Amino acid sequence: VLIEPSTAAGAARTAWFHLFVGNVSYTLWDDRLALELRAAFEPIGLSFALGPKVTWQGVEGLKVWLAAEVYEGASFSPFGYLSRNDKVMVGARYELF
Repeated sequence: VLIEPSTAAGAARTAWFHLFVGNVSYTLWDDRLALELRAAFEPIGLSFALGPKVTWQGVEGLKVWLAAEVYEGASFSPFGYLSRNDKVMVGARYELF
């Protein structure tokens, strides 16, 4: 992903931001339990972000989930400066139709 516009070609401040992103999910028990892992890795600054999530549908239409976001890397790397923003989240969603 190029962070500068194409008009900045050749300028000293032009940089490339290398980023690898992936998402893997798996469902169990007739799609009532879903396990998911999102990940992003930035190789230049050796920083990464992980986002595990577990979703349970115990009642038809109601989904309850537990998720986390973890950021790691050097303090000036793309994900490293977010290391203080690690969090755990809980949520619910009800679908009428």
